[in-house]
Amino acid sequence: MPFDGAQATLPALQAQAPLVLVDFVAEIFRRVPELRLAVEGPGHAGQWWIELAAEGMTPAVEWQEGVGFGLYGPGPTLPERPRATLACPVAAATRLQRMMRSWQKPR
Repeated sequence: MPFDGAQATLPALQAQAPLVLVDFVAEIFRRVPELRLAVEGPGHAGQWWIELAAEGMTPAVEWQEGVGFGLYGPGPTLPERPRATLACPVAAATRLQRMMRSWQKPR
C-alpha cells in the first residue's frame, strides 16, 4: 500500500469524518502509536477506507454507517471479505490490534 503523503492527522480527520471514525482512529493510535494511516472517503456508497501500515503489515479498515468496521489484513493483498466486522470503534481497534499481534512474524 503506497502512502502518498496524504496521511491523516487526527485534527484534520475530526474536521471531515464521522465521529465514530475519529474515535476508531484515536483508539488505534493509542494502542499502536507507530501506526501510519491514510483515510479515503466517503465513497459512492458512503464507505470510508483506512489504509494502515505498521511493522511490515498493511491491514485496512472499511467503515460504513449501519454496517460498522470491516477489518482486513494482514496485507499486502487483502481478502475479498473482512476478517471481522464490529460496530463499536473501541472493540474494532481492540480486535485489529489483536489481529496484528497474531500476524507478526516471530523474532
